[in-house]
Amino acid sequence: MLAVQGVLDQAEASMGAALLVFAQFIGTSVFMVAASAVFTQTLVNELAINAPGIDAEFIVAVGATGFRQLPGLSQQDMAGILLSYANATGRTFYVSTALAALAFFSSTFMGWVDGRGKKLQVGAVTEA
Repeated sequence: MLAVQGVLDQAEASMGAALLVFAQFIGTSVFMVAASAVFTQTLVNELAINAPGIDAEFIVAVGATGFRQLPGLSQQDMAGILLSYANATGRTFYVSTALAALAFFSSTFMGWVDGRGKKLQVGAVTEA
């Protein structure tokens, strides 16, 4: 936020700050959906491998704590379900790590501006 305000003219700073906040919120919304889709799809695929006798859609529906109350769940099935959850969580972290790397590398193209000598005016902005 400070970088945007320091780089832009005073008349454009409010628009730049608004666009920055919009980009933060829309990016968070889009990539939360993407991470959720990666988690769910990975969990379903891993359950088919690690716990083939368990209904994957049911496990997704009851959640991470609900499957422990299932009657007749063997230790082998429990281990497979837990391994599937661990692998799905790891794959979701790959998504967030990739997005963090993308944000870091894209910020290098923002440019370097020395704002130490810039005079800031307090008060309303007047249109010219």
